[in-house]
Formats: sequence, C-alpha cells, structure tokens
Amino acid sequence: MPPIVALPPSVLTPHPQNPRPRPTESEVSELRASIEAHGQQQPCVVRPVGENGSKQYQVVIGHRRAFVGRLLGREVPCLVEDLDDDEALALMLSDNRVRTDPDPFMESKAVDALLKKAVHTLRSVADLLGKPPKWVAQRANLQTLTKKSREVLARAGWPVSWLEDWSRLSPEVQDAEVERVSWVRDGRQLQGIVSKYFRLLGKAPWDLEDAALLPKAGACASCPKQSMACPGLFSDGEVKDVRKATCRDALCWTAKADAHAAQSLASLRSEQPDLVLIAGDVDAKHLPCLKDQKVLDSWTVEDSKKSAKGALPAAKVTVDGRVTRVWIQAPRASHGPGNGRKPRKTAAEMSPKERLEASKARYAKRRAARVLELLRESIENFPAPDLKVVMGLCVAYRLPATVDSGVLKARRTRYALEGKEWAAEAWERLKRPVVEALRWFSDESMERARAEGAWLAGVLQVNLAALEAKARDEIRDPAWWGETGRK
Repeated sequence: MPPIVALPPSVLTPHPQNPRPRPTESEVSELRASIEAHGQQQPCVVRPVGENGSKQYQVVIGHRRAFVGRLLGREVPCLVEDLDDDEALALMLSDNRVRTDPDPFMESKAVDALLKKAVHTLRSVADLLGKPPKWVAQRANLQTLTKKSREVLARAGWPVSWLEDWSRLSPEVQDAEVERVSWVRDGRQLQGIVSKYFRLLGKAPWDLEDAALLPKAGACASCPKQSMACPGLFSDGEVKDVRKATCRDALCWTAKADAHAAQSLASLRSEQPDLVLIAGDVDAKHLPCLKDQKVLDSWTVEDSKKSAKGALPAAKVTVDGRVTRVWIQAPRASHGPGNGRKPRKTAAEMSPKERLEASKARYAKRRAARVLELLRESIENFPAPDLKVVMGLCVAYRLPATVDSGVLKARRTRYALEGKEWAAEAWERLKRPVVEALRWFSDESMERARAEGAWLAGVLQVNLAALEAKARDEIRDPAWWGETGRK
C-alpha cells in the first residue's frame, strides 16, 4: 500500500467525469466542521497527471474532502496511485455507488465514455465496474434521453429506472410522445406503454437490407436504432439474425411501411389501374399513401375467386405496409338493382314524414356512435377498478391466466397491497379487449357494442347518461325537424 502524502490543494484537480455534482460550501458544512475539529481521517486517492515535470494530481476518490481542504487552506492527506484512465474511472464509479447516490447523468456519461473505447466491450466494462452487463447498457444509454424528455420527466418526478426504460426509445419517438406519458405513476404500466412503441423487424414486409426505401433512414439491418446495435438493452440479447431484432423507432417504421405500401400499390396499378383498395386493419387508413383515396373496410367486401362472375381486382393494405393482391365481389354497401335488395329511395322520392324519420334515424345512429367513442375514451383513461371488479372482467373477457395469478396473490397475507398491484397490472391488459368490444362495423355490431357499453358502464360506474347528454349537445337536432312536424 502506498504511503499517505500530504499535498497542497493547489496541485489537486477534480476528475472531469466525476458522477457526483460539484459540491458547494453549504453542502460540505458538516464535513468542514468535522475536519476542522478532528482533521481528515480518511485520505483521498489521487493519481499523478502532471506533464513536463509539473507536480499535478487528479482526484479519483475524495472530491468533497479535497474541496474542504481548499476552503480551509490545509494540505490534504492523499494516497498516490499509478492508475490508467480506465482504472481511475472504474475505481471512482464503484466508490460513488457505495456512497451517496451519484448524479445518474454524470455517471451515465462516464460509463458511456468507457464503452466507446475500442479496447472495451459491454462485458469487459461490466467486469471492470463489477456490475451486470444490463446495468452498464442501461446506464450508458441514459445519454440518449433527449433534452425535452429530461425537462418533462423531471417535472413528473420519474425515478432513474423509469428514465432508463424511456431512453430505450429513439430520440424522435421520445420527443413526440413524452408529454403523453408523463402522467404515468406505475412502473409496470410504463413498461407496457414503452413496449407498444417497439416493432419486431421480422414482421416487416420490406427488405431489411434495402437502403433506398427511405434514404434518410437507411437500411434496417445496419440501423443504429435496432437492438442488434444496442446490446444489453433488450431481452433478446446479442442476436445474430436481424429479423429477430427489435426496432426502437416506431415513427421510422411507419414511414417505411408507408413507402413500401406506396411502391407495392404503384406496381400493382401498373398492371391493373382500376384496383380497389381495402383496409386490412383499423389503422391502415391512416397511412399517408392512402390519404384522399377511397379505401373500403374489409368487412364491407366479400372475398371472391378471380374466375367468379363480377369479381373485382383489389389490394388489401395493412398498417405495417403489407399489400396483398385479392379478388372481391362488389362492395356490400352498393344497393344496385339485381342484387336481391330493394333500391333505396332518394330524398326527392320520400314523403316529408319519411324524410323526417330517415333523418332522425341517421342522427340517432351518429349519437350512438359518439357515445361509444366517449365511453372508449373514458375507459382508456379509467384508473384501475376494485380487485373483484377486475377479476370479474378477466373472467368475462376470457383471461384465465390473469385470473389465476390474481387468485394466488389474493391468498397471500399482504392481500391489500399485492391485490392492488395486481389489479393495476391486469387492468392494463384488460383495456384493449374492453375497448375493442365497443367498436362497431355494421348496424348489427353497433347494437352489440351498445349493449356491451351499457353493461360496462354499469360495472365501472361510468355515468352513461352524462355521455349521452354530451353527445346530444354536440350533435343537435336540425331546425327543419320542427318545421316538418308542424306541417
């Protein structure tokens, strides 16, 4: 062990990557009083850094003690050790971890500096710091947290572990979505939200080696925003197959899906200009390449064989940009002669009473659809209900595994705490099937959705009458109804 040497404060310099913030006089008042009364009992650890014969030493451990020595004008007891840059950084980080919590962003900067050195890998840095590789990867990745995310989430009071989860997303997604998630107060809920922004590259319909699909983004296989380029951040580990990797940029994914769909549709239209477009899922219509185009819902058409009479060429498009060539019969919404249905009367062919009844039916349908929409919004923002209510909904929506885990937790002694945690976790799983049950695609499915909505409103104690009143305020009766009724 090297001898203890008393060094003047003038030759001591702080380490530039010290993860603890620079101390102030008020913060070291107790330490100063102790050193004034009893002297410095524990020496600092320093390393020589002077050049051209100058005697300068860099503090590795004991920045606060060195700061107090400068304030008091006293020599500082130090252990002088010959440490290289990596050894000094590892020693400083490990020492700060066992003391008061360091600044996570300063610590992240120091860990990231180690990882960027050519001689180091994730495993070697983990061994150097005595930490798991996952901790090293997550703490270093904290550097990718954007300025906007830091400001918004600092006001929200998120802990470091939540910040690490959020920083796994690309900077573009962080800035676009951070204000929508800052309300989260549950770690499991946050993990569920973050996972929705990830995409499995194996599900992409485009060539992952194609750099020309979206030139500004480049090829997915070599993209720095996928998990193969960020070892340790995902449970998939260091995968070798890019199709098993995870895309962290949902915005880029959507842009590539749109570009791929546009290319595929252009190719099909060169062969068949009068191609009918069909939305393969609910969100497909939001693709920019389908904007201002007539896109039919899949439930309004009937699949057909190419050789069948009246078959029409069509292209089914999904939200991931997958385009499939299909053949369909004429859309169900068209009520032309010869299809077994009576043609609808035009407004000119209706009597005033018939026109009034038809208009009332249309407005009633619009209000019912608006009530379902308001109910879906209420459920999406609804806090976790009581444990028994959640378990009942799990049974109703056929989530037996969730119910079994809830029963096991409810049998434990800490019933209230664990039951509450399970209810919040299960409610996040329930929201999607509950909200999907309130969607409608035809008159028949609307009636089912309305019945489901009335039942859910009663179970969750949502004021359905208030939602109906709001729908009536937003969709008011036309003035001509009263005039027609007086005639």
